[in-house]
Amino acid sequence: MNEKTISVNWHAMDAEAVFERLDSGEDGLDEVKAKQRLESTGPNSLEAEEGVSPLRLLVRQVHNPLRYLMNPFMNTLNLNSSHMNCWMNFSASARTIRMKN
Repeated sequence: MNEKTISVNWHAMDAEAVFERLDSGEDGLDEVKAKQRLESTGPNSLEAEEGVSPLRLLVRQVHNPLRYLMNPFMNTLNLNSSHMNCWMNFSASARTIRMKN
């Protein structure tokens, strides 16, 4: 990177100051300056990072320690609520039968 552009608050500068600082203008660079800059600084591109495979993404989403801690707790709650629902249904049925008699 050019030392001239490091640590500059570009967002706080007005357009004319930016053009002056970059030795450019509203219409951009002419062809000669563009070729010179391409030769001196290289192409204006970023290096691509390696992508994450779908399988690795799935493993990352599923493999979570909190999930392993919460599973037994949730299973216990689920069993308790199932028994509670059975008990509530049984007692409601028993009340209905008592009322009929």
